[in-house]
Amino acid sequence: MRTSLKPSKIPPVLKFTLYHGASVLALATAITFLPPTDISFDKDADYGPNQVQKEFIRLNAKQFSYVAFGDTNHRQAEIHLFAMDKGTLEALHEGGVKNYFLEQPYQRQSEIDGISQNKLSNDFASAWNCNPESREKFNKTYNENIKATPEIKFIAADKRFEGDGYSGLAGAYRKAALRIPIGLYKKVYGCWSPNTFILPLLLNPNLMGNGLTDDTRTAELIDSYEGKGAILFGAAHFQARYEREKSMRILLTKNHKDIVVINIFKDAASEKESALNSKGMKPDAIFYINPPAENADGIEILNPALQKNYEQAKSLGHMKLSFR
Repeated sequence: MRTSLKPSKIPPVLKFTLYHGASVLALATAITFLPPTDISFDKDADYGPNQVQKEFIRLNAKQFSYVAFGDTNHRQAEIHLFAMDKGTLEALHEGGVKNYFLEQPYQRQSEIDGISQNKLSNDFASAWNCNPESREKFNKTYNENIKATPEIKFIAADKRFEGDGYSGLAGAYRKAALRIPIGLYKKVYGCWSPNTFILPLLLNPNLMGNGLTDDTRTAELIDSYEGKGAILFGAAHFQARYEREKSMRILLTKNHKDIVVINIFKDAASEKESALNSKGMKPDAIFYINPPAENADGIEILNPALQKNYEQAKSLGHMKLSFR
């Protein structure tokens, strides 16, 4: 005998759950697909490091196994333009850096390698970057400066979503819950915005724990390369709580290597507004692309162990400027 659960016979608790669950899903979907807000960008400005910052990069590259640049706002192209500037790359090379690990999916390594053969790419700009002019300058900087710096190997190092939590049927669901909404959003708007992740987080509440902030596979890839390295990833990847073993900052120091973390901010106002100040391990230093009036060098030291390098960088930087 066939039985069916008619609407009138649905238990009130289940009715309530279904109705409110559908309402929450609809609201989350609507918020997720709100259009992105534009961020102003000066395409003619110079976003490279000043002389003192260059000396500080060089000195720390000589001292540490890894120099990690924390991108504090993926929507501000200025941060990548600073970290991939010719002056930054020159300082890293002079400090002995052989490899530069970028927050690009590891499957894109052939594209990066192709730049040296003049096979240029117009898709390096962060998906968070919605300003057409900044995207253009971002891609141009990557192509020109990677090609002009053969002494450093540039490596697409992002291997998130490759662990055990993303295998099998459950893993396929987790990937789909993330990639389908953000893929649709990018198809409509050409970029992402902070609200893009609201629906994926609703569909997979553990997204932050089992994917976005799990650096295990990425750290394994980085650790497999010989020689000194620089790293350019979102600042949260280096902002571990001491007990969180999946952070790059923890994982990369397990094989007798050390790391210095320098967070890059567009300016002091961006640093004050940032949520990065509220939790986790602090960076060792901060760079300001547009330094505040009271800090012309654009460097703030948070780890006293770096004070000596800073004093030396100031001395060398100001001396070189005086000879120009």
